[in-house]
Amino acid sequence: MQPNRAFSADLDADAIARILASEPFADLDAALFPAHEPLSQIIAQHARLRRYVSGALIMREGDYGSAAFVVLRGQVQVIVNPPLPEQLLGRRAVRKLSRWQALSQWWHREREPEQRSGSAADTHLGQFTHDDGQQEVQVVLPDLPGLLARHHSVPLGEGEMIGEIAALTRSPRGASVVADGDCELVEIRWQGLRRIRRYAAPFRDRVDRLFRNRGLRQQLRLLPLFAALDTAAFDAVVDATEIDSFGAEVWYEDLTPEQDEPVVCAPGQPADALWVVQGGFARVIGEGPVTECTEGFLRPGEMFGLEALLAGWRAGRVLPRRQGLRALGTLDLLRIPLAVLEQ
Repeated sequence: MQPNRAFSADLDADAIARILASEPFADLDAALFPAHEPLSQIIAQHARLRRYVSGALIMREGDYGSAAFVVLRGQVQVIVNPPLPEQLLGRRAVRKLSRWQALSQWWHREREPEQRSGSAADTHLGQFTHDDGQQEVQVVLPDLPGLLARHHSVPLGEGEMIGEIAALTRSPRGASVVADGDCELVEIRWQGLRRIRRYAAPFRDRVDRLFRNRGLRQQLRLLPLFAALDTAAFDAVVDATEIDSFGAEVWYEDLTPEQDEPVVCAPGQPADALWVVQGGFARVIGEGPVTECTEGFLRPGEMFGLEALLAGWRAGRVLPRRQGLRALGTLDLLRIPLAVLEQ
């Protein structure tokens, strides 16, 4: 669905008023938003109401996120450990093969290009139901009390937000979420989240705090640079890390070159931070004889600026960057200041 179209044609004025009167939107000052894009317009454009029956699967671990949810009524359970079985999530369990088994499977493959045995058909461990209010199929997990007894879960109630990290970074969801009783949620797509975060500092601080508590530590620990740090040093890095975004999400409009590929940092600027790509893609640029040239590309999880920082550390002073960085479309970055890295 393109973000220039309303997320839901059924979101009327009364529904928008209900959303604006609930947390966390009720705490946002309308004066923070520009006249051409008030909060009510962002909600009307990028949000919709979702109603789930008890046991319904709201989010599946591993699915890529494009929207976040806010609990408007009722309660949900975030499944922490162990994860839900793949079959219960509607996926077929993948049997790992040895190299010899994989080779043997190739030699004994069926001659017909496509075959499916009736005995191998998937069996549904959940049941499907239609919500008459939305005409959408929901997967309802059987024996919710038993499931919650077997899996450690975290309950979240009204006003709580879930899925915001995966939505903003367009990354896989870190946990599955099920409805604990009948509930109603606000689903808001990532373009709307970015707009609210851009205008409202309290909302930005809240989302960033959730990210620090839920996802930032895990992301930084995955980087070899920080894997061996002791707890105190690692905590200092987490506390100092800044979360930033570049680029416009309105890719369907004509943009100027500067809007299309905004500069994150330019060649020649002081190398005073390490950048980590959190979501999106970036282009590494250098200074050519006449104009800038492309020297590479970065994807999520990759770092930029480490070589310049190491060169400055050896020289005993901050050196100018030889390379720069441009965002390709929408780019989410973690910025780790030089000061905390020097410690």
